Amino acid sequence: MRGDELAIGYSGIHRSGTREPVEPFFTRGIIAAVGFTSSVNDLAKFISWQFRLLEEGGDEVLNANTLREMQRVHWVDPDWKRTRGIGFGFQRVEDMTLIGSGGGCPGYITRFWMIAKNKIAAIVLTNAGDAPATHVAQNVLINIRAALKKAATSAEVQAPDFSMYEGNYEVRP
Repeated sequence: MRGDELAIGYSGIHRSGTREPVEPFFTRGIIAAVGFTSSVNDLAKFISWQFRLLEEGGDEVLNANTLREMQRVHWVDPDWKRTRGIGFGFQRVEDMTLIGSGGGCPGYITRFWMIAKNKIAAIVLTNAGDAPATHVAQNVLINIRAALKKAATSAEVQAPDFSMYEGNYEVRP
């Protein structure tokens, strides 16, 4: 797979245990709200920009105070389990407050979660209609945060090297 190709989307698993390729999803009249195509690298830059803007202030693209306001809880569901800001959702996992966004369309489920105070994030882009992107991103953050805490308390402070997980992946049936 070349870097400029889009991953083929697949359905959820059928009773037969198989998946079907999904036709491309054309957003047409709702393109302003959906149909955003990106990569892990682009989303990592987007998250890094947020960390930088929140720390340094300024008005690069938008004002830092506007971003802070977007990342503040504005709506709480009646069950008190889901909360939302402006363009962002929030979730409590263990002692972490996760800020992020996700989405999906036929054949794809995505999610990124970040912990702003620790400046760490997890980005999960999948090409399966039933993929557990939210849970994968949460588990990545739980494990990374534990590894970073351990590294911070050891004599030799060094963040784990996750570069071996970078790249494009594909599985052929």
